[in-house]
Amino acid sequence: MNINPLRWQLKTKFISILLVVLLIPIASVVLLKEVEKTLVDNLKQNLLLTSKLYSLQLESNSNWFYDSRLPDTESAIADELFVFPLQQEIVLDGFFDEWEFLEHFRANLKVLDRSADPDTMGFLMGAVKENLYLSFQITDEHIIYWQPVQTSSQESSRGGGNATNYRSELIVVSFIDNNNIPQRIFIKPIAPGKIPVEKISQGELKVDWRYSAYWVETADGFNVEVKFPNGLMPTYLQVRYFDVDKPQQTIHEKVIASSLLDLNPVVWPSASLDKYVKTLTVNPGQRVWVLDTKGRVMARHGDLRPPIQERTFLSAIADWIFAPQISPLVDHRSSKLRLSSPVIQDALTLGPSSAIESELKSDFSVALAASPIIADGQVLGAVMIEENVARVQFVQRKTLSQMLYVMGAIIFGVIGLLGWYVSKLVGRISKLRKQVTTLVDEQGRMRIPAELDVYEGDEIDELNKAFVRMGNKLYDYHDYLEKLASRLSHELRTPIAVVRSSLDNLLLTHREEADTETIKRALVGTERLGEIITRMRQASGVKEAMQSANFEEIDLTDFLTHMVAGFQQTFKSTEFKLKHPDKPVVRSVSPDLLAEMMDKLLSNAIDFSQSQHPVIVELVHDRDSTFLNISNTGPLIEKKNLRKIFQSLVSIRDKRNESTPNLGLGLYVVRLIAEFHGAKVKAANREDATGVVFSVIWRNK
Repeated sequence: MNINPLRWQLKTKFISILLVVLLIPIASVVLLKEVEKTLVDNLKQNLLLTSKLYSLQLESNSNWFYDSRLPDTESAIADELFVFPLQQEIVLDGFFDEWEFLEHFRANLKVLDRSADPDTMGFLMGAVKENLYLSFQITDEHIIYWQPVQTSSQESSRGGGNATNYRSELIVVSFIDNNNIPQRIFIKPIAPGKIPVEKISQGELKVDWRYSAYWVETADGFNVEVKFPNGLMPTYLQVRYFDVDKPQQTIHEKVIASSLLDLNPVVWPSASLDKYVKTLTVNPGQRVWVLDTKGRVMARHGDLRPPIQERTFLSAIADWIFAPQISPLVDHRSSKLRLSSPVIQDALTLGPSSAIESELKSDFSVALAASPIIADGQVLGAVMIEENVARVQFVQRKTLSQMLYVMGAIIFGVIGLLGWYVSKLVGRISKLRKQVTTLVDEQGRMRIPAELDVYEGDEIDELNKAFVRMGNKLYDYHDYLEKLASRLSHELRTPIAVVRSSLDNLLLTHREEADTETIKRALVGTERLGEIITRMRQASGVKEAMQSANFEEIDLTDFLTHMVAGFQQTFKSTEFKLKHPDKPVVRSVSPDLLAEMMDKLLSNAIDFSQSQHPVIVELVHDRDSTFLNISNTGPLIEKKNLRKIFQSLVSIRDKRNESTPNLGLGLYVVRLIAEFHGAKVKAANREDATGVVFSVIWRNK
């Protein structure tokens, strides 16, 4: 294929145009990929602006932070315990339906100094309308219920009565109440269902009916729900679970506790703050945090899971192009109660900050932005917003899908329109080309061109008209040339005959030697004119004979044998040799025209052959082709003339015999007859440079 577009075929040019059209969506995809970087930067800016807006709103409600009970934990040994705002009052039934949205915050505590022990205690605290609720989810293969027994005096001194009976499962909650007074309550399993909560009062263990508790067994242990008296809001609290695996034991084998030595500080975020955050409009894949100055979580809302996209065929294409996030979502902050990040530290100390966090060995990324909450010149906390960067890809893929729908419709429409137009245009051009190629038949005769129907009135129709006009003019001129020889021979024959007869009479009547010589030269000239006219009539006659020729199946071997034998008798001074296959070579030919062609070829060979060397006629037949070769020893033909000699009125002979005229029509007639029989004719010099070979070649079907 030519690399120069100017030399391309019309069809190739149109295909190139279509390919250029297809480059438009490819360029759009590349542009969208570049836009992704800008979208991420814009995402950070938008998150930063949103966090500033939320922080301003919280600054106008700074009392929510003062309403929150936030103990100073700088010197605390034990970890903080958070009281989560509940959405509704808890029904004490031992089931955790109301706690479901907080389950991922449940602290799972293990047996102290026995990390391999299967027993665990899951613990949660929640509050609604100043009512504190505790939720225990304990894993224990052996549940030992409490039964009254006689205790020793040593045990009685620890609490009196049954207070020191540790031979059953026991939950102990120690706390400091609103009045900064230490308190302790005991919860023992008597039977599934409601159970009393006991408290040491005046040295004795008594039931405190202000507390409520419910115990229920599970497949792998038991659940306990406890409700504190209204308004009782501990600032420090510790939970311990004492476990025994066998009855009648005087000591507990295992202890699970929220802290080993000290009470845990209790963080009470404001319910109003949590309610406000829950009302914020959060996009899918986005989460809002409100933190205090220690990074403790006061409220949160949202989820980093990206939006679920409706799957379509174009979605698969978009995923293939943009390589969406395929790594599982790694959300380390989802269950955190205290956050630590450079973005948060910058917001609390320097001012608004934003960043992109990426997981190692993962394609999961999160955009972060945080702004401080300042009231009366004091930093109360910070608002942090984080968003899964996959949401940008979601928007990007959604945009790409919409773009593919629109551009696909446009491109298919353009391709369809161009395809229809190109096919129509190529069809018209092909039809015009076919018409132009049929202006000349296989014998070189001009045909009358049939005018194509004109529909468009465009340049192609104008070109069609121009070819029709040119064809008609060429036909008229060619017809004139074809008839010229016949008319000249007809018109000149009589005058030449009159001149010849007059010269003959003059030759008989004149006795002077000088006049006689002149008359003889005039007679020779008239003979030459007559020969020229005869040959012109022969060439014209061959073309006319082609129109009415009849084809017959003949054996070329037998045909050539008779043909060569006839020439041998006529030209006895020239030797002829015939070489042919042993088997018959049958072809469908016109015997008269084939004889005329052989006459021209053999006559040409005789004219140039050296008398001491034979003219060789050879018939070669194989599976693919049939060759008829006529070879003679004599002068060579220049390479530039090997094709030229078969053209009309072309002769490269030396004038060896001036008495014999040569118009260059003999080999032209040979070519016409060969092409009429579906063969090709060529001339070549012998390989030994001793003569010339003329070949007529048929391709076997």
